[in-house]
Amino acid sequence: MTTVSSWTGSETNSETPRSDNTDYYLFSREEKERKQKLQNFVTDQYTRCKNARTKQEREWYRNLAFYGGEQWITWIQSRFTTPKPLPWRVRLTINRIKPIIRTELSRVTSQKPNASVVPASSEDEDLFAAQAGEQVWESFYNRKQLHRTFSRTAWWMLLTGTGFLKTYWDEGVEDVYSNVYGDVEVENVTPFHLFVPDLLEPELEKQLYVIHAKTVPILTAKALYPQYADKFVENCTSAKDILDDFKLNISGNNKPDSVLMLEMWLKPGAHTEFPKGGRILVVGDFVVAEDKGLPYSHGQFPFVKFEHIPTGGFYSESVITSLIPLQREYNRTRSQIVESKNRMGKPQLIAPRGSVVASKITTEPGQLIEYTPGFEPPRPMPLQPLPAYILQELDRIILDMEDLSAQHQVSKGQTPTGVTAATAISYLQERDDSVLSHTYASVEFGYENLAKQVLGLCVQYWDTP
Repeated sequence: MTTVSSWTGSETNSETPRSDNTDYYLFSREEKERKQKLQNFVTDQYTRCKNARTKQEREWYRNLAFYGGEQWITWIQSRFTTPKPLPWRVRLTINRIKPIIRTELSRVTSQKPNASVVPASSEDEDLFAAQAGEQVWESFYNRKQLHRTFSRTAWWMLLTGTGFLKTYWDEGVEDVYSNVYGDVEVENVTPFHLFVPDLLEPELEKQLYVIHAKTVPILTAKALYPQYADKFVENCTSAKDILDDFKLNISGNNKPDSVLMLEMWLKPGAHTEFPKGGRILVVGDFVVAEDKGLPYSHGQFPFVKFEHIPTGGFYSESVITSLIPLQREYNRTRSQIVESKNRMGKPQLIAPRGSVVASKITTEPGQLIEYTPGFEPPRPMPLQPLPAYILQELDRIILDMEDLSAQHQVSKGQTPTGVTAATAISYLQERDDSVLSHTYASVEFGYENLAKQVLGLCVQYWDTP
């Protein structure tokens, strides 16, 4: 079918991504062997990509833990755990990371990015087509509430350094406005669920392939692909196979309850059977769908990448990584101050040996302590006050965290001491915002690609009157 584009004036060949509905038992032996080789290829590449980014995943887990207030953790036997302290030790947690991330999130999501469609020429037809494209995008943005979806992606971007949105055509969803089945969908994809082969290549479109991995409940998998229903078996745990709750020290179900779904999108040259690129969908141990050639006419991976702090590689970095050492020291210093306060409020006693029965001394207010005549009575052990530099260290840590996060007093709604001129305050605010210039540019470029993909899918699948 040929669809005339309503926003560029071009023609696009539309082909719906196909799913092989043939019963598994009707495949020939050669076809089963071919599909088994494809399944092995996808699984092997998934394992390779997962093992290659172990360092990044550990950093993401640590960032998530510190954001959530678990800041006394340590890495022991491939998991984060909190060692049990001595009874008298104080482990105070003053979470200064969470408000920093919340401030960054409000900066990134406070304004709505705009997308404009450039007409192909100055002719009236192209001008009207461009206006129609902008109206379609504006309607789609409001109808799908993209701001909420992007807020979740921005949260992952700020915590791990990288966030993703996925655009796709869903034949099973019903448009509530037209009562027609099939619509463009946009969903958040966490960095834990997306895998690439080249970690040194920052551009998503320059990767040979992309793997979107997720776990699907066994009943859902059987309902989606009934021709394989009697072949699916639970081979993973939904809470542990990709985003591992075990490493976050969260208790969960260890019993396999889901099927691993791997969706591989290939560019030309990634596999000999797919010279023009394509898509392979593996559920459990079976290839349930494949497309020779990229199924979407825009020719891109159906993913949009958002970056925070560039590292020169594919995965960017979060500011939490730089704040963690300071946050640890801040908690440790505050805990030492509380321990010193406890000792001064309840000092240890000094008494000559044999003058008192130590086991009878308690913390009861107004307690009568009997001691042996002829000995000195028990007296508190003299304590030294905390040195001033320990208290000053807290202020220095806060200043360092403000510098690393670029969130000084003016970013918190406070004016620095001695600064009253509006021009000076505006300059300080701009200086704090300038640190996020790369993040802002990434969001703008990401929305540009998102609009291209959404409008491209509309052109490909929407019927024009």
